[in-house]
Amino acid sequence: MSFPRVLVVDDFTTNHVLVKAMMKPYRLEIDCVKSGLEAIDAIRNEKVRYNAVFMDHMMPEMDGPEAVRIIRNEIGTEYARNIPIIAMTSNAVVGNEDIYLSIGFQAVISKPIQIASLDAIIKEWVQPFER
Repeated sequence: MSFPRVLVVDDFTTNHVLVKAMMKPYRLEIDCVKSGLEAIDAIRNEKVRYNAVFMDHMMPEMDGPEAVRIIRNEIGTEYARNIPIIAMTSNAVVGNEDIYLSIGFQAVISKPIQIASLDAIIKEWVQPFER
């Protein structure tokens, strides 16, 4: 039996460790990359088909929204257009969620991540699929 697999995109390794620890009870396979460019490459090459991507908003070189724009509009595959991408941000003020949703994210989770929020996101967006 294979477990759902997610990609965590964050420029801080400490956040990788934290998110992995928080997701451990869900029995997910978790891969981590440190940039939007690496996320784009992972989605484009499809060596692994992820059930969802957790994407940091603010990263050097390329921020999360720009990476999502490229994934959704430039890769050109159904997988890239439809994979659930969840914004992880410390900039989650009222009204910003609509902006994230309008640019291609499916959901927003605030940092620091609360267990209840993570639980709701995983239950709604991280669904197993046939590989």
